[in-house]
Amino acid sequence: MSIIHFLSLEKLRPTESVAPRRVAKLKKKIQQEGVWTRPICVEENDLFIMDGHHRFAVAKRLGLKLVPVLLLNYETTSVLSRKRKYKVSASFVRSRAKKGFLYPLKNTCHIFPEGLSGCVVPLSKLHCSDISVEH
Repeated sequence: MSIIHFLSLEKLRPTESVAPRRVAKLKKKIQQEGVWTRPICVEENDLFIMDGHHRFAVAKRLGLKLVPVLLLNYETTSVLSRKRKYKVSASFVRSRAKKGFLYPLKNTCHIFPEGLSGCVVPLSKLHCSDISVEH
């Protein structure tokens, strides 16, 4: 079981572009459910997004202050490219994130350890800058 943390959107660094239609569809789904159910996977040191770019974009559009995240590293997570023309490795992803260079949509594929936690967090709690949530 992994520990869910709550981080400000400003601390997170995206690494891939998103599809606007998918963001709109996901936003509608999350608003209808009224809860956040899947944490964003984030590299623990540099706080770049490994998985969850569309959820991150939804959180921004909803004006959330915080999002649930899982802090992970490349000792337990591997990464590969879904597109041959882009070179992908942990160091390339980190370097591009620091420079603000986004990979194209769905280019990187992170392979995570089994058993990552989900969550059920009311959206109302994520509009606050300080959160206390039972997991």
